[in-house]
Amino acid sequence: MIADGWIAGAIAFIIALVAIPLLIIISRRWGLLDPTGPLKIHRQPIPRVGGLALMLALVIGTIVFRVGHPAPVTFYLALAWVGITGFIDDIRGLRPATRLLMQAGAALLLCSAGWQVPLFHVPALNVVTACLFLVASMNAFNFLDGSDGVAAGVTALIALGYLLVPNGTANGNFGSLIAWALLGSCLSFLLFNFPPARIFMGDCGSTTLGLVTAFLGLNFYRAANSSGPQILLPVMFSGLPFLDLGLAVLRRLRKCVSPFSADRQHFYDLLLTRGMPPRQVVLSCFGVSAAFEAAALLCARSAWAVALLILSLTVGAFLTTAISLGSLRVSELTAIKEPRESSTPGTLLSGGG
Repeated sequence: MIADGWIAGAIAFIIALVAIPLLIIISRRWGLLDPTGPLKIHRQPIPRVGGLALMLALVIGTIVFRVGHPAPVTFYLALAWVGITGFIDDIRGLRPATRLLMQAGAALLLCSAGWQVPLFHVPALNVVTACLFLVASMNAFNFLDGSDGVAAGVTALIALGYLLVPNGTANGNFGSLIAWALLGSCLSFLLFNFPPARIFMGDCGSTTLGLVTAFLGLNFYRAANSSGPQILLPVMFSGLPFLDLGLAVLRRLRKCVSPFSADRQHFYDLLLTRGMPPRQVVLSCFGVSAAFEAAALLCARSAWAVALLILSLTVGAFLTTAISLGSLRVSELTAIKEPRESSTPGTLLSGGG
């Protein structure tokens, strides 16, 4: 299965490598470009449908193998559901309620096939928790896609983290192929999205990455029969996007504006406003994400007391840094009433393009 994983990752890398230049050409010809604006950091229109290449690479990179996993078709249906919804949002714009409804539908589809969070003895509560985890992840990665290279690079690190987990998704199951394909497709996308970006992934790409990353977490619970501190691992792997999401919602509520407003006060934005070059910003985000992953792996191998100490120190260090930079400052918040004024058309709770 390790050999199959390498092949799945290589196929995904090649598919994305071929598809992305074609999408750049098509986007420029058909005008599928993300325009400049007051909440944008790019200075010229950029193709914004790169998420299609990520979807294609993930599907082809894994579907070429016959995997003995219960109903893997459910994963592909949910992936198509979310990706197509994001693509429509990119080119036409969708109402926030419609996007949330579609995301919840994809989450329920996966939960109905058995991917859940094993926290409670009541199955319904496990389903609700898993759905919230999936929807939160999709929107957290949508938030993260606001500076060149950040979302793709952080996702690649998370995929690598799952492959490094002993007795987890890397041990001969469907999640291993997904992790390898996700790693390959994101690395390929980074070749075109690393600052300065030549293409954006759009909502199609960011919500797809959020769905697949959350799926890896649910699959980890399912494959590893997780118990004890191991249950912290999926949330900690996605610590950067989840905490950035939480801070964004909190500061908007403090301002008494809708969570569907937009701003440029995400973690990467605050680094940019401090004068940090875009490439240094993305590398800093990679470093933060790597720290969360290292902490997660340590927690998974520790007793509860040690795991909670590691968790507290890691989360506390990030929150202290983000808040000191101005993550909860409300004076600079800019509310966006029309979806197409946000940095990616129709982006839910978006701060990035």
